[in-house]
Amino acid sequence: MNFTREELAGKSKLELKSLIKQSSLDVAFTNMTSHPELVEAIMQAQEKRDAAAPPPAQEEAPPVGGRQRGRARQQLEEDQRPPEEDAPPPPPNGNGKAKKKIRVACGASSGQYPVAGMTVGNIRQELRDILNIGSEHMPRVNGASVDNDYVLKEEDSLEFVRNAGDKA
Repeated sequence: MNFTREELAGKSKLELKSLIKQSSLDVAFTNMTSHPELVEAIMQAQEKRDAAAPPPAQEEAPPVGGRQRGRARQQLEEDQRPPEEDAPPPPPNGNGKAKKKIRVACGASSGQYPVAGMTVGNIRQELRDILNIGSEHMPRVNGASVDNDYVLKEEDSLEFVRNAGDKA
């Protein structure tokens, strides 16, 4: 594990010495070594170790709350990653075309998500935390009220609204 300079500076001299003993860092020190010298030695040892080690393989993040992540959440996480050089095109949606992103909104929160072909109920569940969708919000597709069983089409726009006069 790598520590930042700020994290190390916030530790006591005893904690730094304990950290050195427990880690695989090659840092020599004595009882006379000052706190700033320990911090600097650890930073240099981390840099030396990182330069010599091959870059770690990226691991898939564990599911949030022990649940499998849904398609919309996975796509959102992928969209937030920096673009890679020569990245492959997005996966096709069965008919050879890339899946079109649909605008989904709830109050002031909104975004473009690849949810075509999903039911409104599934989208509500997947984007509940991201868009702050409450159980009191009613789904509307293209301005018309729909049930949770409605399957979104590529040309649709989904909005979750609270009925007028409701306060929370």
